[in-house]
Amino acid sequence: MALTVKKVLRLKQRGKYADRDGLYLQVKSETNRSWLYRYTLRGEAHWMGLGAEKDVTLFAARAKAFKARQQVRNGIDPLIEKQQAQQSVLLAEVKTKTFEACAEGYFAAHSVGWSPKLRKGWQQTMQDYVYPTIGKLSVSAIDTALVKQCVEPIWQTKTATANNVRRRIEGVWSWAKTHGYCSGDNPARWDGHLEHSLASVSKIKKTQHHAALPYVAIADFMVALRAKEGIPARALEFTTLSACAPQTSTSMKFPAEPLSGNCAWLTSCVAMLGLDRSNATPGISSRSIQPFSIAGGPNDQTGNCMISASVSCSRRTWSETPAWFFDRS
Repeated sequence: MALTVKKVLRLKQRGKYADRDGLYLQVKSETNRSWLYRYTLRGEAHWMGLGAEKDVTLFAARAKAFKARQQVRNGIDPLIEKQQAQQSVLLAEVKTKTFEACAEGYFAAHSVGWSPKLRKGWQQTMQDYVYPTIGKLSVSAIDTALVKQCVEPIWQTKTATANNVRRRIEGVWSWAKTHGYCSGDNPARWDGHLEHSLASVSKIKKTQHHAALPYVAIADFMVALRAKEGIPARALEFTTLSACAPQTSTSMKFPAEPLSGNCAWLTSCVAMLGLDRSNATPGISSRSIQPFSIAGGPNDQTGNCMISASVSCSRRTWSETPAWFFDRS
């Protein structure tokens, strides 16, 4: 006997209840009820879901079953047709994935370890220079011309910002490609591509170095420097006295033991890092290590080393420093 609307509402016990022409109501629980269509094609039985009972009425389920039955009569498997239709929908969604949506995905995946300043800056450049032009466009439609529309207006006046925008577009597009939202060559790549249509950053904005200090003024400079308090001043003093590379000073930390005049600690740093000075083991004057004592040492109240992080000496520092910088007296 065929089902009725009232009978469908009363069915609560677990099981499959036949309606007609292969249509069934499947009851797993009071809240889990769905429609099934059973058909046989090429001698093999199949069950096809037609939707949840709460979303599909009895009459709608019969209409779906009728459509599937017509397909079976024509030798078409309705399950395969359903799967292909779902794949077409997914493919359409992929093709219409906007650049802004991809940018949000890229940001979520990569910004975990970024500083708050970088996170804010990344989002701000996208909102100011990218989204107004290509944010709502499909990422698969982004080409070189659209990328240039984002960066060319500011390439001459805000070169650093424009280059950051270009690199960020490049990163988002690459992320989209790995997720299958686009294909081909990256339209925002620089090497072999945009370098031929945009002026080099280094040619537009020359690096301006600080003027060098005349050697005749070094004495007055050191007096003024020693009058200044704080770790940065001591770091600069040590760099000047020892002729080491700046990155060497900014990556050193205090030794566990008290410093001595022959600076055995500094020598051990060099040996630990595999650095070699062919002439002699590095020694350094007691005046050069005095800034460490002035800075407070490892037991100062602030708990700060003169410079934080691990010891990292420059290979070039020890191999090329003139011998007269070292004093063994």
